[in-house]
Amino acid sequence: MWMWTLSLALADPSPDFLVGCWQTAPDAAFQSRETWLGPVKGTLVGALLGTLPDGSATWEHLRIEPTADSLQLVVLPKGQAETRFPLAEHGEGRLVFALPTHDFPQRIRYERVGTALKVVADAQRDDGTWKGVELSYTRCEG
Repeated sequence: MWMWTLSLALADPSPDFLVGCWQTAPDAAFQSRETWLGPVKGTLVGALLGTLPDGSATWEHLRIEPTADSLQLVVLPKGQAETRFPLAEHGEGRLVFALPTHDFPQRIRYERVGTALKVVADAQRDDGTWKGVELSYTRCEG
């Protein structure tokens, strides 16, 4: 546990790699576009707009903001209450937010992979394995 705390103290987490517009591939099962603005005084504001496999629209308001000692991801999905996920780990081009007491997701990971962005939202099952959704984004065209 002390190594995790030490690693957070050694390098400030930066969400700047998220800034801009990201979209899934045209043939992805879940079509979405995620856009991040900022940072302003350490805060980024994002929005996700997507089409579910059944053809219905979905959206989320997102915010990454500083706390007294780290960052938190604030998520407000369509039709649900706001949830705050504290930063659990980070690295170059990688942020992982976790809230183990939440039903789904319990963990949200943003990671730059080359020029792409990978977003994973998952939860731990009773057998200890993780199950969730992985989205692959590229920069928006046009």
